[in-house]
Amino acid sequence: MITVEQNTQFQAVLFSNRTGLEAALTAEIIRPPSEVVFGPVGGATVAGDGNIYIVTLMAPAADDDLYLIRWDGPSLSAVEELRVIEGAPPSQALGLMPDVADVGALIRFRTKQRGTNVELGTFAPASAPYDEGTRPTREEVERLIGMAVEDVANACSISATSIPIQLRNMGRALAAKGAAMLVEVSYPEQINSDRSAFNALRSLYNDALPRFCAAVSDAIAADPTAEQTENLLPLYYFDDSTGPFVAPGRETPRPWRDPSINRYRDW
Repeated sequence: MITVEQNTQFQAVLFSNRTGLEAALTAEIIRPPSEVVFGPVGGATVAGDGNIYIVTLMAPAADDDLYLIRWDGPSLSAVEELRVIEGAPPSQALGLMPDVADVGALIRFRTKQRGTNVELGTFAPASAPYDEGTRPTREEVERLIGMAVEDVANACSISATSIPIQLRNMGRALAAKGAAMLVEVSYPEQINSDRSAFNALRSLYNDALPRFCAAVSDAIAADPTAEQTENLLPLYYFDDSTGPFVAPGRETPRPWRDPSINRYRDW
């Protein structure tokens, strides 16, 4: 999922294992199941080795419902969730910004619906009815995500919006671990007990952070223009073989495994 401010332009990015698609690719924003609210837009520009496609879209008005970005091309149809909010996304660090569900996937026991043992897998908004809420709330986790993103960017001495495209997924996973650690810090009485995942998360984070910073440094050294990709919002390797697609004669895409959150989505 990507998050943008309402009524603003943003760039969406499609990764593919094929080149030469720019003339035929289009992208549009839809309100599920099929209402088109912007686009379709063609004329994708190309980056990387010719297999990264970029289009500029206009975010619609904020809505309680999620939107989708839908790409269409020769034997290819890909979608990504789009969340539109009224204000600017936390810290504007869109390139590294994980979703609250990415954090919830790491600490599912913190996503329990209040008063039950039901794990939601994500965090409920503060406006949810009391018995449908979570502790912490979505807004509280989003604030912690902003802090975690800045921590990663500062550790690597680079702007959080200018991480090389090919490393965005790695960086988002790292920021999610950092945010999950900050959630655990809010339970100080549990940190050093088996009721907290803090120590395990810290071990994973401390192992991944230097590898990520080194990868960023190497990527920029190899290509000094690599960090000039500000506010590009990456989708995840969508293709007819690696992401959701609509096969000939099918009206709905097949379920597929989203590697960023380790679960299946059925569009």
